[in-house]
Amino acid sequence: MELTLGQMMSMVTTFNQGRTDYSTSDLSLYCNMALSELCDRVEMQSLDSFTVSSTTSGTSQLTIPTGCRFITSISNLSVAPRTLERTLAPTDWAEVDSRETQVGQPSRYALYRNQILLWPSADSAYSIQVRFQEQVPVLVSSTSTAAIDAKWHMAIAFRATALAAAARNDLEGEAVAQARYLGFVQSAPTDLADKQRGRPSLRPAWTRRNG
Repeated sequence: MELTLGQMMSMVTTFNQGRTDYSTSDLSLYCNMALSELCDRVEMQSLDSFTVSSTTSGTSQLTIPTGCRFITSISNLSVAPRTLERTLAPTDWAEVDSRETQVGQPSRYALYRNQILLWPSADSAYSIQVRFQEQVPVLVSSTSTAAIDAKWHMAIAFRATALAAAARNDLEGEAVAQARYLGFVQSAPTDLADKQRGRPSLRPAWTRRNG
C-alpha cells in the first residue's frame, strides 16, 4: 500500500495513542530517519542505478556518480563477458598509492573522497560501468511518497512510531512499535525475491552515461 508522508505522519500520532504534542517538522524528521534506516537494513532494488564512463590513455581516476550512497561493483565493458578481468577488484586507496605508476588494463579500484582511483591507469579507451545504490530522496511535502516499493511504506510508519515514542521517553510504546517494525521487515519478501518470482520493481533503475 502506497503511503504519502502526510499519511505516515498521521499514523505515527495514531499509533502513539493520538498524541498531539508532536510538531510537523518532528514527525517529518522521524519518517525520513525511518526511511534512511530501512534502506540501510534492506537492499532496495528500486534504488539500483549505474553509469558508464569512457577512459582515454592515461586515465587514472573517475568521479563517483552524483547521488551515490555506495558502489556495488565496477566492470570493464570493453573486456569479454564472463572473464575474471571484466570485474575490477576493490582495494584500499593506500594500496593504490603504494604501487608503482603503471598503464594497462585497469584491474583494481579504490575510493577516495569523490574519486574512483583506477590501477593500473588505463592504456586505452575503455567503457567502465559503475553500479551503485542511489541516496534516498528526502520526503519534503505531505504528498511525497518514498522512492521505494510501496510494500515497505508501512515499515517506515512503524519505525517512525518507535522513534517518536523514544523522543517522549515512552519505552513501552517504543518497544511495541519496534517489534512491529522488525516483524514486518523480517516477514516481507525482499525486492530480489519479488524479482525472482516475476514481480517487477515499481521504479526502474536509471542509466547514466558520462563522456
